[in-house]
Amino acid sequence: MTDLRPPTPEELSAYHDGQLDPDRLVEVAQFLAENTTHDELMATDAAIRDGLKALHQPVSGDIPKILRAALDEQYPPPWFRRHAIALIAGTALLGLAAVLLT
Repeated sequence: MTDLRPPTPEELSAYHDGQLDPDRLVEVAQFLAENTTHDELMATDAAIRDGLKALHQPVSGDIPKILRAALDEQYPPPWFRRHAIALIAGTALLGLAAVLLT
């Protein structure tokens, strides 16, 4: 007799990734074939998985100039980081001097 209990979210994820043990794989596949309640969840998981895969693909085709400029910019810009570090270091030195002079 097969175990047709509903699969857990972890089992569904492992089922999608092909990492579910073979015995439970057959049971989950049979459960999903007989019950359509998980179809929406399965479709959502597939969309998320496909989106994550797409994030790791290089950008193809022409990229608009304004988007390319935004991608090439660093935030915060390097000059801002240098000034921020200098300001913090200066403030720390002033604070240390005030403590030592009192």
